[in-house]
Amino acid sequence: MPSFDQGSRTLSIVKALQSGLALRGSGVFFNLLFVPIAIGALELDLYGYLATVLGLASWLSIASLGMRQTTAMRVAGLPAKDEACESVILVRAFSIVVICIVCAQFLYVCVARTLLFSTSSSLANTPALSIVIALVVSSICYIITSLSSPFEGLRIGKLESDYCNRVRFIAQLIAIFVLLGAPAFPPAIPVFAFIALMAPVLASCWFLLRGAPLVNGIARSALSYRNTWQMAKEGGGYAASSIAVLFLGGASLPLFVSAFGERDLATAAVISRVIQLYFSLLAVFLIPFSAALKSALSIKDLLWIKSALSVGAASFFVTYCVATIILGLWGEWLITAWTSTRLPNLGYWIHSCGVLMGAITWVYFWVYVAFALFGASLVARLAVIEIGFTSFLYFLLSNAVPSAASLLISSFVIVLISGVVLPLKALQELRHLQVMRS
Repeated sequence: MPSFDQGSRTLSIVKALQSGLALRGSGVFFNLLFVPIAIGALELDLYGYLATVLGLASWLSIASLGMRQTTAMRVAGLPAKDEACESVILVRAFSIVVICIVCAQFLYVCVARTLLFSTSSSLANTPALSIVIALVVSSICYIITSLSSPFEGLRIGKLESDYCNRVRFIAQLIAIFVLLGAPAFPPAIPVFAFIALMAPVLASCWFLLRGAPLVNGIARSALSYRNTWQMAKEGGGYAASSIAVLFLGGASLPLFVSAFGERDLATAAVISRVIQLYFSLLAVFLIPFSAALKSALSIKDLLWIKSALSVGAASFFVTYCVATIILGLWGEWLITAWTSTRLPNLGYWIHSCGVLMGAITWVYFWVYVAFALFGASLVARLAVIEIGFTSFLYFLLSNAVPSAASLLISSFVIVLISGVVLPLKALQELRHLQVMRS
């Protein structure tokens, strides 16, 4: 890639922020529309099966093994434009994704069969074939999104996050128009499963069509075992970090039920959606910021790096303050209006959610700095430790603290581990670079 100067890197982040906010806004609007329309068309019971199918299929996104972020970081780290190296990176990443998809599909089929068998008694009035078709449709959609991840990563690595956001925004608008016309379609689970995943699938098809010609043949060195294995390990680190995000954003709910019971499960599920939205908001800045930071590191532009870290930290602090003010003043009213029901102990959960959002703001700023500075392996190890330690504390303290304290436990763990280790490691690396430069 070309050697970007300070102005072009900053401009790429600003443009990505603008288009990213529009993209996140359209995504929120789609989700607000989708739930009442789907429930109205399918009725509540079938909507429950639809949510189960989409929740199961969402784990297939891990099949990309973090290749979007891995490709972006490797391309951003190239000191100069080199189409041959970009092609080699793409081929390796694509090969890894294909292998992971085959493995993930095998596990997906096994889990899906178990799900169908375990719910067979409750499917008496439900067309089982419709659920099977929805599982297949969702699987195909996630295969397409996984295959496109290296090509989108190439764009991000070239500091073209704004382009990726615009493509996804257009795809989201198409999905919104299709959703508004959904009452004209047959009220079937596969139809709404496809509509739910339409936007990422359309964007992924575009990245595949535009990106495939960039691969100028497969060089023999592109498939060398050592280099491909190193890239797979790096991608595994990003995937582990993604699992940690899933854990904080709702994947821990089964563990929560086992430890704390079902009394506040509905409230925990809604709060997990709020946390997912906050993660999505932070990603608008973090993804282009990390790629631009990697680009600056490739040419040792330490002045821009220091300025970007200061501005980025200040921006994150302001974002957290605004989010917590809105959540504290109007959160209970907004969530009650959105869900059309009064959730148990919502006030306590909102206060705990504000603390967790603060922990996420601090930790994930340094997570993406770490991605640019020294890859994902350290982040992955810390993420695994955090998930294990959090799970242990859930069961240890479940009888001593209220269920809303589960968010405080998660906050304590991620700040204690990643929130301490990553800043110290990052600052040490930056001091080392400054010494080497001088």
